[in-house]
Amino acid sequence: MKKQPIQLVCAITILLASCNDNSNTQNKEALQIKDSLKIGDSLALKASHPEANTGTAEGNLMYSENVGGISLGLDSKKLISLIGQPDTKTAPELWGADNAYHQDWNYTKQGIKLNMMGPADSVQQVNIITLTVPCSLKTKRSIGIGSTMQEVLSAYKEFIDTTAIHEESIIAGTEYGGIAFDLKNKKVQSIFIGALAD
Repeated sequence: MKKQPIQLVCAITILLASCNDNSNTQNKEALQIKDSLKIGDSLALKASHPEANTGTAEGNLMYSENVGGISLGLDSKKLISLIGQPDTKTAPELWGADNAYHQDWNYTKQGIKLNMMGPADSVQQVNIITLTVPCSLKTKRSIGIGSTMQEVLSAYKEFIDTTAIHEESIIAGTEYGGIAFDLKNKKVQSIFIGALAD
């Protein structure tokens, strides 16, 4: 008769130990998910650009770039707190390439044009960045409007295919995801960050 309480105590101990192991496993999984979410600002944006998930330097270049705090994936609320409302906005348009709504936000006085992705009545995200005169912002590698061709080549040398350099343009990364520098008289006239081709 005394064996039953001992067996009951053993059974409860095993059950509690099992629950504790499950809890630890779930905590570890939750931490792994949390850490993976820290890696990218926008999983939705990156899903529309498969090159961002390649793990290659070229694929990640456009997502790691930042001009004056503006980067791909930055949400519209943070963008507005950073540089204010745009001077003009285009009507939202559904793109067949990614089946998402896109809208251009123009900051004419600042020389900034941003393609925003997402429905106009909700939080959108920066999808493409274009800088032109009179923009004074610079990339993380200190390249801006007016920088020389040589400065671009030096700053982004590991991302540039030297066989594809032209006096009118330089692409760091690839046309599927990178930074395009348009040049005139060997000086940067505009900077485009995003995917140039679908």
